[in-house]
Amino acid sequence: MDITVEGEEIPALIQATKMGFLFVVNRETGEDVWPIEERPVPGGDGSVDGEDYAPTQPFPTKPAPLLDQSEKPEVWALADAVSFGECSALWEDLRYEGLYTPPTTQGEGTLGYPITAGGAQWGGVAFDPESQTAIVNTSHIVQYVKLYGREAYEEANTGSGNKVGFAPQEGAPYGMRLKVAMNWLGMPCWEPPFGELVALDMTTGEVKWRRPVGASQQHGFFMPESWGSPTIGGPAVTAGGLVFIGASMDAKVLAYSLETGEELWEDQVEAPSVSNPAVYEYNGREYVAFIAGGNTILKADVGDQIAVYALPED
Repeated sequence: MDITVEGEEIPALIQATKMGFLFVVNRETGEDVWPIEERPVPGGDGSVDGEDYAPTQPFPTKPAPLLDQSEKPEVWALADAVSFGECSALWEDLRYEGLYTPPTTQGEGTLGYPITAGGAQWGGVAFDPESQTAIVNTSHIVQYVKLYGREAYEEANTGSGNKVGFAPQEGAPYGMRLKVAMNWLGMPCWEPPFGELVALDMTTGEVKWRRPVGASQQHGFFMPESWGSPTIGGPAVTAGGLVFIGASMDAKVLAYSLETGEELWEDQVEAPSVSNPAVYEYNGREYVAFIAGGNTILKADVGDQIAVYALPED
Protein backbone atom coordinates (compact mmCIF):
# COMPACT_ATOMS: atom_id res chain seq x y z
CA MET A 1 0.00 0.00 0.00
CA ASP A 2 1.03 3.62 -0.43
CA ILE A 3 0.86 5.79 2.69
CA THR A 4 1.74 9.37 3.56
CA VAL A 5 3.75 9.80 6.77
CA GLU A 6 4.78 13.28 7.92
CA GLY A 7 4.20 14.60 4.41
CA GLU A 8 6.29 11.90 2.71
CA GLU A 9 4.64 9.46 0.30
CA ILE A 10 5.94 5.98 1.05
CA PRO A 11 5.54 2.77 -0.99
CA ALA A 12 4.85 0.62 2.06
CA LEU A 13 4.41 -3.02 2.95
CA ILE A 14 2.60 -4.20 6.10
CA GLN A 15 3.14 -7.64 7.59
CA ALA A 16 0.76 -8.70 10.36
CA THR A 17 1.92 -11.48 12.72
CA LYS A 18 0.37 -13.94 15.11
CA MET A 19 2.20 -12.13 17.92
CA GLY A 20 -0.10 -9.16 17.30
CA PHE A 21 2.47 -6.94 15.57
CA LEU A 22 2.29 -4.93 12.38
CA PHE A 23 5.70 -4.52 10.76
CA VAL A 24 5.66 -1.57 8.36
CA VAL A 25 8.55 -1.10 5.91
CA ASN A 26 9.31 0.65 2.65
CA ARG A 27 8.62 -2.10 0.11
CA GLU A 28 11.28 -0.78 -2.30
CA THR A 29 14.14 -0.35 0.18
CA GLY A 30 13.17 -2.47 3.20
CA GLU A 31 13.73 0.50 5.51
CA ASP A 32 11.54 0.89 8.60
CA VAL A 33 8.70 3.38 8.25
CA TRP A 34 8.63 3.64 12.05
CA PRO A 35 11.56 2.28 14.05
CA ILE A 36 11.69 -1.48 14.64
CA GLU A 37 13.77 -2.17 17.75
CA GLU A 38 15.64 -5.25 18.90
CA ARG A 39 14.63 -5.86 22.53
CA PRO A 40 15.74 -8.48 25.08
CA VAL A 41 13.44 -11.47 25.48
CA PRO A 42 13.40 -14.34 28.01
CA GLY A 43 15.77 -17.28 27.70
CA GLY A 44 15.31 -20.92 28.62
CA ASP A 45 14.90 -22.18 32.19
CA GLY A 46 17.56 -24.89 31.79
CA SER A 47 15.08 -27.76 31.51
CA VAL A 48 15.54 -28.24 27.74
CA ASP A 49 18.93 -29.56 26.64
CA GLY A 50 20.58 -28.25 23.50
CA GLU A 51 18.29 -25.29 22.81
CA ASP A 52 19.85 -21.92 22.04
CA TYR A 53 17.52 -18.91 22.06
CA ALA A 54 18.00 -15.54 20.42
CA PRO A 55 18.64 -12.93 23.13
CA THR A 56 16.50 -10.33 21.31
CA GLN A 57 13.50 -10.12 19.00
CA PRO A 58 12.29 -7.27 16.74
CA PHE A 59 9.53 -5.05 18.16
CA PRO A 60 7.77 -2.41 16.04
CA THR A 61 7.36 0.92 17.82
CA LYS A 62 4.34 1.78 15.64
CA PRO A 63 1.62 0.73 15.25
CA ALA A 64 1.26 -0.38 18.86
CA PRO A 65 0.65 -4.12 19.39
CA LEU A 66 -2.87 -5.14 18.39
CA LEU A 67 -3.42 -6.68 21.83
CA ASP A 68 -1.89 -6.02 25.23
CA GLN A 69 1.34 -8.00 25.57
CA SER A 70 2.74 -5.96 28.46
CA GLU A 71 2.00 -8.46 31.19
CA LYS A 72 0.55 -11.89 31.90
CA PRO A 73 -3.13 -11.97 30.95
CA GLU A 74 -5.52 -11.66 33.89
CA VAL A 75 -7.48 -14.72 34.99
CA TRP A 76 -11.16 -14.30 34.15
CA ALA A 77 -12.90 -14.21 37.54
CA LEU A 78 -16.11 -15.74 36.16
CA ALA A 79 -14.35 -18.76 34.61
CA ASP A 80 -12.25 -19.17 37.75
CA ALA A 81 -15.23 -19.04 40.10
CA VAL A 82 -17.38 -21.58 38.28
CA SER A 83 -14.41 -23.97 38.07
CA PHE A 84 -13.55 -23.58 41.76
CA GLY A 85 -10.16 -21.95 41.11
CA GLU A 86 -9.06 -24.22 38.26
CA CYS A 87 -7.93 -21.26 36.12
CA SER A 88 -5.92 -19.50 38.82
CA ALA A 89 -4.24 -22.80 39.75
CA LEU A 90 -3.24 -23.29 36.11
CA TRP A 91 -1.87 -19.73 35.91
CA GLU A 92 0.30 -20.35 38.98
CA ASP A 93 1.73 -23.51 37.43
CA LEU A 94 2.60 -22.04 34.03
CA ARG A 95 5.96 -20.43 33.31
CA TYR A 96 5.66 -16.88 31.99
CA GLU A 97 8.35 -14.22 31.85
CA GLY A 98 6.87 -12.11 29.09
CA LEU A 99 6.45 -12.32 25.35
CA TYR A 100 8.56 -15.06 23.70
CA THR A 101 9.01 -17.08 26.92
CA PRO A 102 10.49 -20.38 25.66
CA PRO A 103 8.83 -23.73 26.32
CA THR A 104 9.73 -25.88 29.31
CA THR A 105 9.41 -29.48 30.47
CA GLN A 106 8.29 -28.37 33.94
CA GLY A 107 4.79 -28.28 35.41
CA GLU A 108 2.02 -27.66 32.89
CA GLY A 109 4.47 -25.84 30.62
CA THR A 110 4.77 -22.26 29.36
CA LEU A 111 1.95 -19.77 28.90
CA GLY A 112 1.86 -18.17 25.46
CA TYR A 113 -0.12 -15.02 24.70
CA PRO A 114 -0.45 -14.83 21.83
CA ILE A 115 1.16 -17.77 20.01
CA THR A 116 -0.20 -20.12 17.34
CA ALA A 117 -3.81 -18.85 17.39
CA GLY A 118 -2.82 -15.17 17.10
CA GLY A 119 -2.94 -12.19 17.12
CA ALA A 120 -3.55 -11.76 13.45
CA GLN A 121 -4.58 -14.80 11.42
CA TRP A 122 -4.19 -15.84 7.79
CA GLY A 123 -6.75 -13.27 6.61
CA GLY A 124 -4.13 -10.53 6.67
CA VAL A 125 -4.79 -6.80 6.50
CA ALA A 126 -7.46 -4.90 4.55
CA PHE A 127 -6.61 -1.37 3.42
CA ASP A 128 -8.59 1.62 2.24
CA PRO A 129 -6.30 3.77 0.05
CA GLU A 130 -8.45 6.89 0.26
CA SER A 131 -8.49 7.24 4.05
CA GLN A 132 -5.23 5.24 4.41
CA THR A 133 -6.90 3.04 7.00
CA ALA A 134 -5.75 -0.51 7.71
CA ILE A 135 -8.27 -3.01 9.15
CA VAL A 136 -6.93 -6.05 11.03
CA ASN A 137 -8.83 -8.93 12.60
CA THR A 138 -7.30 -10.30 15.79
CA SER A 139 -7.88 -13.22 18.14
CA HIS A 140 -7.01 -12.98 21.83
CA ILE A 141 -6.21 -16.58 22.76
CA VAL A 142 -4.12 -17.88 25.68
CA GLN A 143 -2.41 -21.20 24.98
CA TYR A 144 0.23 -23.21 26.78
CA VAL A 145 2.92 -25.54 25.51
CA LYS A 146 5.00 -28.22 27.21
CA LEU A 147 7.95 -30.26 25.96
CA TYR A 148 8.47 -33.92 26.81
CA GLY A 149 11.61 -35.99 26.49
CA ARG A 150 11.10 -38.85 24.04
CA GLU A 151 10.35 -41.52 26.65
CA ALA A 152 8.09 -39.22 28.68
CA TYR A 153 6.29 -38.18 25.50
CA GLU A 154 5.37 -41.77 24.63
CA GLU A 155 3.86 -42.19 28.10
CA ALA A 156 2.01 -38.85 28.10
CA ASN A 157 0.69 -38.83 24.53
CA THR A 158 -3.10 -39.06 24.50
CA GLY A 159 -3.49 -37.94 20.89
CA SER A 160 -4.27 -34.62 19.27
CA GLY A 161 -7.19 -32.69 17.90
CA ASN A 162 -7.31 -29.91 15.34
CA LYS A 163 -4.26 -27.76 16.12
CA VAL A 164 -4.13 -28.79 19.80
CA GLY A 165 -2.90 -31.82 21.70
CA PHE A 166 0.31 -33.80 21.23
CA ALA A 167 2.77 -33.57 18.34
CA PRO A 168 5.71 -36.01 18.13
CA GLN A 169 8.27 -33.67 16.46
CA GLU A 170 9.94 -36.77 15.06
CA GLY A 171 13.70 -36.48 14.74
CA ALA A 172 13.91 -34.05 17.64
CA PRO A 173 14.71 -35.07 21.22
CA TYR A 174 11.40 -33.66 22.47
CA GLY A 175 7.74 -34.05 21.63
CA MET A 176 5.27 -31.33 22.53
CA ARG A 177 1.77 -30.69 23.81
CA LEU A 178 -0.26 -27.58 22.99
CA LYS A 179 -3.48 -26.64 24.77
CA VAL A 180 -5.88 -23.70 24.97
CA ALA A 181 -6.22 -22.38 28.52
CA MET A 182 -9.81 -23.35 29.36
CA ASN A 183 -11.53 -24.73 32.42
CA TRP A 184 -13.37 -28.05 32.57
CA LEU A 185 -16.56 -26.37 31.30
CA GLY A 186 -14.80 -25.17 28.15
CA MET A 187 -14.74 -21.52 29.28
CA PRO A 188 -11.65 -19.47 28.46
CA CYS A 189 -9.57 -18.82 31.58
CA TRP A 190 -8.58 -15.33 30.41
CA GLU A 191 -10.68 -12.18 30.28
CA PRO A 192 -12.68 -11.19 27.17
CA PRO A 193 -12.87 -9.86 24.54
CA PHE A 194 -11.70 -12.97 22.70
CA GLY A 195 -11.47 -11.25 19.31
CA GLU A 196 -11.45 -7.71 17.98
CA LEU A 197 -11.48 -5.79 14.73
CA VAL A 198 -8.94 -2.94 14.80
CA ALA A 199 -8.76 0.08 12.48
CA LEU A 200 -5.48 1.99 12.22
CA ASP A 201 -4.66 5.35 10.68
CA MET A 202 -1.59 4.45 8.63
CA THR A 203 -0.52 8.09 8.28
CA THR A 204 0.22 8.13 12.03
CA GLY A 205 0.22 4.46 13.09
CA GLU A 206 -2.47 5.23 15.69
CA VAL A 207 -5.63 3.21 16.40
CA LYS A 208 -8.81 4.84 15.01
CA TRP A 209 -11.21 2.40 16.62
CA ARG A 210 -11.42 -1.14 17.89
CA ARG A 211 -14.42 -3.31 18.69
CA PRO A 212 -15.28 -6.92 19.54
CA VAL A 213 -16.21 -8.95 16.47
CA GLY A 214 -18.80 -11.72 16.43
CA ALA A 215 -20.00 -13.69 19.45
CA SER A 216 -18.59 -16.78 21.12
CA GLN A 217 -20.75 -19.88 21.19
CA GLN A 218 -20.68 -22.69 23.73
CA HIS A 219 -23.11 -25.60 24.17
CA GLY A 220 -25.42 -23.98 21.62
CA PHE A 221 -25.64 -20.65 23.45
CA PHE A 222 -24.35 -17.31 22.17
CA MET A 223 -22.33 -15.28 24.62
CA PRO A 224 -22.65 -11.45 24.98
CA GLU A 225 -21.35 -9.57 21.94
CA SER A 226 -19.08 -7.49 24.19
CA TRP A 227 -17.04 -10.66 24.74
CA GLY A 228 -16.32 -11.03 21.04
CA SER A 229 -15.25 -14.32 19.47
CA PRO A 230 -12.05 -16.13 18.62
CA THR A 231 -11.77 -15.63 14.88
CA ILE A 232 -10.21 -17.13 11.79
CA GLY A 233 -10.21 -15.13 8.58
CA GLY A 234 -9.84 -11.54 7.48
CA PRO A 235 -11.86 -8.51 6.42
CA ALA A 236 -12.55 -6.86 3.06
CA VAL A 237 -13.09 -3.12 2.67
CA THR A 238 -15.04 -1.33 -0.07
CA ALA A 239 -14.60 2.09 -1.62
CA GLY A 240 -17.99 2.98 -0.18
CA GLY A 241 -16.65 2.75 3.37
CA LEU A 242 -17.87 -0.72 4.38
CA VAL A 243 -15.86 -3.41 6.15
CA PHE A 244 -17.16 -6.97 5.59
CA ILE A 245 -16.06 -9.95 7.67
CA GLY A 246 -17.25 -13.39 8.78
CA ALA A 247 -14.56 -15.27 10.77
CA SER A 248 -16.38 -15.73 14.12
CA MET A 249 -17.79 -18.74 15.98
CA ASP A 250 -21.40 -17.60 15.68
CA ALA A 251 -21.40 -18.06 11.86
CA LYS A 252 -22.56 -14.52 11.26
CA VAL A 253 -21.41 -12.33 8.40
CA LEU A 254 -21.18 -8.65 9.24
CA ALA A 255 -20.67 -5.17 7.83
CA TYR A 256 -19.13 -2.31 9.80
CA SER A 257 -18.60 1.36 9.12
CA LEU A 258 -15.00 1.99 8.06
CA GLU A 259 -15.17 5.43 9.67
CA THR A 260 -16.60 4.58 13.09
CA GLY A 261 -16.65 0.80 13.52
CA GLU A 262 -20.43 0.82 13.99
CA GLU A 263 -22.14 -2.44 13.03
CA LEU A 264 -24.39 -1.75 10.03
CA TRP A 265 -25.64 -5.20 8.95
CA GLU A 266 -25.50 -8.88 9.82
CA ASP A 267 -26.81 -12.19 8.56
CA GLN A 268 -26.60 -15.81 9.67
CA VAL A 269 -24.90 -18.36 7.41
CA GLU A 270 -24.49 -22.12 7.61
CA ALA A 271 -21.08 -22.26 9.29
CA PRO A 272 -18.30 -19.82 10.23
CA SER A 273 -16.99 -18.00 7.16
CA VAL A 274 -13.27 -18.37 7.77
CA SER A 275 -12.06 -17.16 4.37
CA ASN A 276 -11.95 -13.49 3.39
CA PRO A 277 -15.08 -12.06 1.75
CA ALA A 278 -14.90 -11.38 -2.00
CA VAL A 279 -16.27 -8.05 -3.23
CA TYR A 280 -17.01 -7.67 -6.95
CA GLU A 281 -19.19 -5.90 -9.51
CA TYR A 282 -21.50 -7.48 -12.07
CA ASN A 283 -23.69 -5.57 -14.52
CA GLY A 284 -23.19 -2.37 -12.53
CA ARG A 285 -24.25 -3.90 -9.18
CA GLU A 286 -21.84 -4.54 -6.32
CA TYR A 287 -21.86 -7.90 -4.53
CA VAL A 288 -20.12 -9.49 -1.56
CA ALA A 289 -19.61 -13.26 -1.32
CA PHE A 290 -18.87 -15.35 1.77
CA ILE A 291 -17.74 -19.00 1.84
CA ALA A 292 -19.52 -20.55 4.84
CA GLY A 293 -17.38 -23.65 5.11
CA GLY A 294 -16.47 -23.52 8.78
CA ASN A 295 -13.34 -24.74 10.52
CA THR A 296 -13.32 -27.19 13.42
CA ILE A 297 -10.67 -25.11 15.19
CA LEU A 298 -13.56 -22.72 15.98
CA LYS A 299 -16.38 -25.23 16.44
CA ALA A 300 -17.60 -28.54 15.07
CA ASP A 301 -20.11 -27.09 12.59
CA VAL A 302 -18.90 -27.12 8.99
CA GLY A 303 -20.78 -26.39 5.78
CA ASP A 304 -20.66 -26.10 2.00
CA GLN A 305 -22.57 -22.85 1.51
CA ILE A 306 -21.69 -19.86 -0.65
CA ALA A 307 -23.68 -16.82 0.48
CA VAL A 308 -23.78 -13.85 -1.93
CA TYR A 309 -25.39 -10.51 -1.15
CA ALA A 310 -26.16 -7.56 -3.43
CA LEU A 311 -25.36 -4.13 -2.04
CA PRO A 312 -28.11 -1.48 -2.25
CA GLU A 313 -28.32 0.07 -5.71
CA ASP A 314 -28.04 3.59 -4.28
